[in-house]
Amino acid sequence: MGSLDLSTVFETGDYQVIEWQMMNMPKFLWLNTVSSLLIRSFVYPMTVIKTRIQVDSFNGTYSGTLSSFRRIISQEGIASLYRGFWINSFQILSGVSYILSYEKIRGLLADQGVTSSHVRAFIGGGCASAFGQLIFVPLDVVSQHIMVYRKDSRAVSGRFNKVLGAGATSAELDPLNLKLCLKRNPGVPLSVLVCREIYQRDGFLKGFYRGYFASLLCYAPSSALFWSLYQLYTGFLVSVFKDDFPILAVNSVAAPAAAASSSVLTNSLDLYRANIQVRRTSMAETLVMLWSLERWRIFNKGLSTRILSTSISSFFFVTAYEFIKRLSVHAELKPQLHW
Repeated sequence: MGSLDLSTVFETGDYQVIEWQMMNMPKFLWLNTVSSLLIRSFVYPMTVIKTRIQVDSFNGTYSGTLSSFRRIISQEGIASLYRGFWINSFQILSGVSYILSYEKIRGLLADQGVTSSHVRAFIGGGCASAFGQLIFVPLDVVSQHIMVYRKDSRAVSGRFNKVLGAGATSAELDPLNLKLCLKRNPGVPLSVLVCREIYQRDGFLKGFYRGYFASLLCYAPSSALFWSLYQLYTGFLVSVFKDDFPILAVNSVAAPAAAASSSVLTNSLDLYRANIQVRRTSMAETLVMLWSLERWRIFNKGLSTRILSTSISSFFFVTAYEFIKRLSVHAELKPQLHW
C-alpha cells in the first residue's frame, strides 16, 4: 500500500476522488449498509406517495405531493406510508452490489487508461445499475404492489377498459385482487400473499422480473446521468469556491442538484416502469395506455415528488457515501485526505 498516493487520482483543476483500491472495503461496506437503511427509512414515505401518483391514472385521487400525503394519512393512517418497507429494505443488497460494481468498474476503467473521472462515473453508474437490477426488480415489484394497495380500492374506470379492452375489470390499484385474498387468508401477511399471487399468476421470471427491461431503460440512464452530473457539478463548485468550503459541503450540494437534473430527464421512463410493474400490462400496452391517458403529462406526472424524493435521498446518501469513503481509506493515506 505504500506505493499509493492520492495525488494520482487528481485531474487538472479538479478535485480528489477516492478510488476502490484506496479503501478498506469490509469497513466501507458495513458502514454503507447501516447508513443506507437509516436513509431509506427516512425517504420511504415519499417513495410510496410517488408510486401512488404514478399509477393513479383514472380518478385523479392523487394529484400532488402534499394533497396525496394528507389523503393517505387521513384515510389509511401513517403506517400506510411504510407499507412494504421491510420488503423494500432488502434492496439494500442491491445497493451493496450497486456500490461495489460502481467502484470496481471505475477502478477497471482507470486501469485501462480512462483518465476522465466524468467518463468513468457515467459508464460505472450505468453498468452498476444494470447489475443491481437483478436484485432490485423482484423486490421492487413486490413492494410496489404493497405500496399502492388500498382497502377501499375501486373498480377500474371505463376509460381504462377502452384503452386495454373489456378484460380490464380488476380493482384500480389492486390488480392481484389482494382484498379478496386477505379475506380468504386473514392470518397471512400481505407481503406473502403478494409473492404467492405473483408466482401463481405469472411464474417466477415473468412475475418477479416484470418490467425488468423497463427498469434497465429507466435506472441505467438515471444512474449514469446522476454520477456523471455529480462529478461535473462537484468539479464546477470546487473551481468556483476553491478552498472556501469543505469538500463534503460541496458534495452535499452537488448530489441533490445531480439527482434533480437526472429526475427531470428520465421521469417519463420511471412512470413507464412503475405502470408496467403495477398494472401488469405488457411494454407495448403500457405505452399505448400512458399516451392515451396522459399525453404530454408523462414528462411531469409525479415529477415534483420524484425530485423531492431523489434530491433528499441523494443528499443523505452521497454525503454519507463520501464521508464513509474517507473513514474507510487505508491508514497510511489518511494524512493526504482533503476534508
